[in-house]
Amino acid sequence: MSEKYLKMKFSNSNKVIHSLITLVILTGISSVGFSQVSGFLGKKLIIGVEVSSMVKFNLLSDFDYKYGTYNASGNFVQGPEYSQVNLRYRPTIRLEYVISRKNSIQGIVRIFNPMVDAPNYIVGQPTSWGATEEFVYKPKDRVKMKTINFGLNYKWYMGDALSPVGVFMTLGFEYSQIKFDLEEDSFSNNDSRYNSSSRITYGNPVPEKTSIIILTYGLGKQYALSNMVLMNVGMEFGLPLRLSKKEPEYEMDEWADKTGAVETRLHSLISVVLGFSLAL
Repeated sequence: MSEKYLKMKFSNSNKVIHSLITLVILTGISSVGFSQVSGFLGKKLIIGVEVSSMVKFNLLSDFDYKYGTYNASGNFVQGPEYSQVNLRYRPTIRLEYVISRKNSIQGIVRIFNPMVDAPNYIVGQPTSWGATEEFVYKPKDRVKMKTINFGLNYKWYMGDALSPVGVFMTLGFEYSQIKFDLEEDSFSNNDSRYNSSSRITYGNPVPEKTSIIILTYGLGKQYALSNMVLMNVGMEFGLPLRLSKKEPEYEMDEWADKTGAVETRLHSLISVVLGFSLAL
């Protein structure tokens, strides 16, 4: 293949690339021109905070989690009991950018550390005769679930509403990172098969971390309280892509995944949202 041919081929490739770039730029300019991006009083960037809250009901569960520890005699001492109805909330930082008269893109970060129900976990130990013995570790109390969510939403305004004021809907997803904050004695077991000298042993499920993707849908209304201050109210619905049934106990290696999936579903399934933001 001659050097002249290679130069001609490279030159033609450059022309094609330049033509595509020019087409994309012209299309973008045309799109912006026809969509008439105005924003709120000419402001397109909105920064705000909001709280998603929900009420958690355990009334339909066919069991209650039992908490406690073993005393020196090896007897299980009942721990705290909790109400069947609990209020949960998720503080959120929100960044919204107006891209047209009817649409905007929204990025969110949620950081929340609720105390959640802790199921037992099961450890399987092989025996000398080839069988597997199961040992149940019981929690002394609820555990803290340290959670941070990163999300992206597409937001569109309905009817006569113009972004970012009026009735809106959102569709998006969140990536949730979860770590259970466990102490050395968060779980205990009393079984002479495992340790005949002291009988009482302590341990934690491994791993203690998990992550979940959540599909989200929202419906609400955003009001202008002044030239800069906005308020939004609405409902939010979330569906984790990993679902798990609530059980009194899980295998050790599944404990974090299944406990995280249950609590994520309870937190994100249906929420009431209230927020305030600044248009910059």
